[in-house]
Amino acid sequence: MFAINQLPRFQYFGSSDSQDVDILFFVKNIPTTVAESAALVVSFCEMYKLQFLTEKSVNGNFAVCKNGKLQDAFKGSLDELNNALLLTYGLHQQVYPNHIEQLLSRDVNLKFLRASRFILSYLTKTEQRVMIKEGLKGDVFLKCNVLKAIDLTKLNFENTKMSIVDIRKGLAFQMGQTLALQQGHEFYSKKEIALFFPTLKPYLERNETQNFDDLQDFLQLFIAGLEKQLSFMPFGFEYKYV
Repeated sequence: MFAINQLPRFQYFGSSDSQDVDILFFVKNIPTTVAESAALVVSFCEMYKLQFLTEKSVNGNFAVCKNGKLQDAFKGSLDELNNALLLTYGLHQQVYPNHIEQLLSRDVNLKFLRASRFILSYLTKTEQRVMIKEGLKGDVFLKCNVLKAIDLTKLNFENTKMSIVDIRKGLAFQMGQTLALQQGHEFYSKKEIALFFPTLKPYLERNETQNFDDLQDFLQLFIAGLEKQLSFMPFGFEYKYV
């Protein structure tokens, strides 16, 4: 196990008005097992909360940074994480200088693969869970077919642990960010996505009176974007960014 003597250097990233603390800790290397990595990030987050006395939920991750760019990370795609750290650095009151000095080329195929999984994962506690879980285990073509069969306006979210407004926000963020990237735009905050896709604004702002109608229409746009991207995908499953 890694010995933790002090909190490593870190960097805030993401939306400036996030309800949580999105934070990345910089380490010299990544543990060899997922279990060890998961325990390490929990320890970092607990240490952070004790040191900075925050009551917010802390979403932690850690990565290795060399020569001004990320080389490896516990969670997420390196290109997205690296660029988010650089492009949203100024949105937060940081403690340390920016560790990231250069952008990485974005992998649109990988983003669609990951976003498809995220979208389905928000829906696993609905009455369509059997079909959705099958989609999560399958390749991108199966995921696409499952997404086509979903009608967000008719799903029952009573058994989900997340609130409906948080589910809507998560769906809106993933779909908006992915479709914007397909058009050549990198957005890492809710405000940026809302400006580019005004339809998503009430969902991103967690408007409790909003229904799923517009989000269902946007899901159809996402599916169309995914189908357009399928012919460019070298792999049907997620892979590590290189």
